[in-house]
Amino acid sequence: MFRLAEDRSPAVLNRMPQFKGGQEAMVNYIYRQLKVPAAAQKENIQALVQVKFNVDSAGTVSNIAVANTKLKRAVGAGADMDYMDASSFKLQNRTILAQLTEAAAEVVKATSSMWEAGLKNGKPVAAEVTLPVLFTGSGELNLHEQLKTTLLSYQTDAYDIKSIYEANEVDVSPALMNVTLYRFIAENLRYPQTNFKGQVKVFYIVTERGSIIGPVTNAPDEHKAVADEIARVFKLTEGKWTPAKKNTQPVTASQEFTIEFITDRSRKKLSNATAAPADVVITKYK
Repeated sequence: MFRLAEDRSPAVLNRMPQFKGGQEAMVNYIYRQLKVPAAAQKENIQALVQVKFNVDSAGTVSNIAVANTKLKRAVGAGADMDYMDASSFKLQNRTILAQLTEAAAEVVKATSSMWEAGLKNGKPVAAEVTLPVLFTGSGELNLHEQLKTTLLSYQTDAYDIKSIYEANEVDVSPALMNVTLYRFIAENLRYPQTNFKGQVKVFYIVTERGSIIGPVTNAPDEHKAVADEIARVFKLTEGKWTPAKKNTQPVTASQEFTIEFITDRSRKKLSNATAAPADVVITKYK
């Protein structure tokens, strides 16, 4: 959420503060710099820390404060529970909470001068921003969740839109011009030089201006060629998207689909074993 520092009428805000290089650049920078406290890893704590700060007219960060912190256990008892307010979460060592909030504040502080100021009547102004920072209990990056979670948020009455919509929340889904995404993937994606077989989930975001963020996949690390090939094909779609719409207005929205990689010999076996059918199937013929 953000609020204007002087004139508090949101109607005069033309643009909220933005990270230079865009959303994906911000996420990559945040999670390269973020230091997960060792105690939080040991206790398998996952945290979502809301950091509130000002971006002034020169793009400098100031007045950093933690607005809210929610916690959950990544593994073990309670791992299936959703995030709980830190005040109700029983920690054996309360210093873990202090370390998490300090680490989140430090990583936001490190972004100072990496911002473009918000605009009011076409002129740079100071504005207040809230940025969610996600800690994983294991210390390993969950890029899908981080890309989806680490989005600047702001007052809904400023634009009467969310910062990002889920696929089922929009009136019109984002789409490629002149061709469906599944057909484009099927026609352009090539089976990489790997023995991987199975399904891969693909997550991406199309902004209100039609630019693409992602894709992020859950392809195994040892089969990086699969993720690389999906990224190559998505790069071909740049500049060819129409954004999602909500109440007739373009909005930013996330999408997810599944690609199944099979060989002709394993086609029947894999298809029968798959609980949910894939949206796109890529077959390697021998």
